[in-house]
Amino acid sequence: MLDTMIHRRPDGTLYATVYRKPTHTDLYLNFASHHPLQHKIGAVRTLTDRANVIVTEESDKTLEIEHIHNALSTCGYPDWLFHVSKEKRSKRTPSNKTRVMRRGTVSIPYIKGISETLMRLYRSKGMQCQFKPINTIRRNLVAPKDKIKKPERSGTVYHIPCADCPATYVGESERPLSARLQEHKRASYVSSPVVQDVAKQKHKIDWDNVKVLDQDSDWFSRGVREAIQICRQRSTLNRDRGRHYLKPV
Repeated sequence: MLDTMIHRRPDGTLYATVYRKPTHTDLYLNFASHHPLQHKIGAVRTLTDRANVIVTEESDKTLEIEHIHNALSTCGYPDWLFHVSKEKRSKRTPSNKTRVMRRGTVSIPYIKGISETLMRLYRSKGMQCQFKPINTIRRNLVAPKDKIKKPERSGTVYHIPCADCPATYVGESERPLSARLQEHKRASYVSSPVVQDVAKQKHKIDWDNVKVLDQDSDWFSRGVREAIQICRQRSTLNRDRGRHYLKPV
């Protein structure tokens, strides 16, 4: 095991302790972070189990548990959480008879105060619920790629408004948005509802306020998203509801 340090006594016998790199800082998941309580209990349980499995001498194990307690206390963990972790661990039984038959597993974004209620509802129906944190530092700060400009986006569901009336058009395209808009702008492109509206009503299209409503590279999924946006935007220039018929509900 990578976390194990083996020591040799003068008489040649061996004993093991937990190994930590010289650069280790004892910084773990902060208790005040927007994560479910199960993840924080899991941090206590994982470190405690590691100490119980790796450390061979009782005196070293006591020091390791004390080290874990001090490190997690620095990260804001209260004392009661250590007792909760021990109680939950002691109540677990390996017997298959005590396992509850699950109908499936669902993973939902974690929102404090809401996800816990949903978890209880899922469990009441025999389904296992897992939380996925979404409000993370990586998501808020890390952006390794430059954002693609709107005209260069591909696989979009777009929205074109009329400048002279409330009429709108919702469409989708696998190609870059700029190429699709150029087709709408061509007067010879008579199959476009946008061109027909300009010809019949003598209106102007507000090309400066074209919006990207959704984006999906998959052909089928993009068609579904287009159908949803046509209903949501109540687009009057569309001849139909898109490639896929969706019930009003």
